[in-house]
Amino acid sequence: MRNFKAAAFEKKNQLEIWLHDLNLKSSDFIRLACSFGIGFLFGLIVKRWCKYIVLITIFTIILLAVLQNCAIITINITTIQKITGLQGVTNLSNLFFALVQESKKHVLIFSCSGVGFFLGFKTG
Repeated sequence: MRNFKAAAFEKKNQLEIWLHDLNLKSSDFIRLACSFGIGFLFGLIVKRWCKYIVLITIFTIILLAVLQNCAIITINITTIQKITGLQGVTNLSNLFFALVQESKKHVLIFSCSGVGFFLGFKTG
């Protein structure tokens, strides 16, 4: 029992040293683990229900377009752009550039989510 406690304590010290070398706090580690888990779950969901997700998305877009064309609802694009932070986006290339800039800010979170998505997609 004593050897087990010593081994567990030694592994905890090794983990703390490794996190310190990466300049990660425990809150950062928890955030990265959560983004990995969310990516994993999203990968499982996409693998299982991909065709349903695509059909529901297309149906929703068509329904919103028809309702806006019939003047039943009004979609305020400028408010949507303000909420999403994509105010200067007017075409697809600007959208891609904005997404690349945002992913550069959060490289670790995007990479953990991407690895989680890939593993979830492969295991699902």
